[in-house]
Amino acid sequence: MGSHRVGHDLSDLAAAAATILVFFFLTHFTLSNSHPFSPGNEVCYDSIGCFSDSEPRAGTAIRPLKILPWNPEKIGTCFLLYTNKNPNNFQILLSSDPSTTEASNFQTDKKTRFTIHGFTDKGDESWLVDMCKVGPSSNPCALSTFLDCISNLK
Repeated sequence: MGSHRVGHDLSDLAAAAATILVFFFLTHFTLSNSHPFSPGNEVCYDSIGCFSDSEPRAGTAIRPLKILPWNPEKIGTCFLLYTNKNPNNFQILLSSDPSTTEASNFQTDKKTRFTIHGFTDKGDESWLVDMCKVGPSSNPCALSTFLDCISNLK
């Protein structure tokens, strides 16, 4: 009779269990309201407008997920501001608190460039910080403000 390798069977079982857990969590959080996105056709928010899960915004090869964003207040969106006056340290701006913009180096008469990452990245990713540091010094007359949108799930 052949020998039975217990270690091999346990590793196969662990791999299968891990696969099932990943599938469960992805399915559960994608389809439930506890995920930062909820399924539907359209959602509207007073401060930023409406979003649809129809083409070309979703359901395509490039954007295969048909999900709608959470309310911005629930996500906790903020902006990291880099300017010529603060090229190495960002200032945090909150759309829900205008005083953060008033107290910052933001100038409405200067051109503003937004560096926007995908929903799987964060605002402190090194490539985003590098882009913000290079931009203001490369053309200080034409470009003085950088904003990076980040998301902090509450």
